[in-house]
This record gives sequence, structure tokens and C-alpha cells, in this order.
Amino acid sequence: AEFPIKACTECRFSNGGHFFAAVNSNTIQIYSTYTCENVGNLRGHNGKVRSLYWSLDDLLLVSAGMDGAIYEWATQDYKRVSENA
Repeated sequence: AEFPIKACTECRFSNGGHFFAAVNSNTIQIYSTYTCENVGNLRGHNGKVRSLYWSLDDLLLVSAGMDGAIYEWATQDYKRVSENA
């Protein structure tokens, strides 16, 4: 199977290996590594996303953007739970 990802600039597997996060400009796409299905999209950065970090339990994803913002996302509902801009 293939991931339908274009122009990916940053990617990171979750610690458990069941998720894969890929960045395209200012959008983070979350995929299931088992089904290759896009299970969520994270939007909010005004500039390009430069870095991703999964929490140890994979319940949170932290993103840092060129706009200087750092966002924390919940992977249960793909909503932003905190920000530091």
C-alpha cells in the first residue's frame, strides 16, 4: 500500500508504530500504519511546520512551526489542546 502524501517536508512514526505523521506545508496529516488511511488532519500553523514529536504514550503530538508557534495536539480527537506562540 502507498501513502498518498505529496511534498512531505517532515515525518515521524509514533512510538507504538501504529500512527505516522506527515507534514505538507502547514498541515499535519496523521495516517494509520496498518491501513494507510488518513485518520486526521491537524491545521493551525500560520507558517510551515518544521518539527514533530510524539509523547511517549502517543496520546499527544507536538508540532513546531516556522511561525514560532508550538502546538500540542490530542490524537484521540485531533484537536489542539495547548499552544505556545
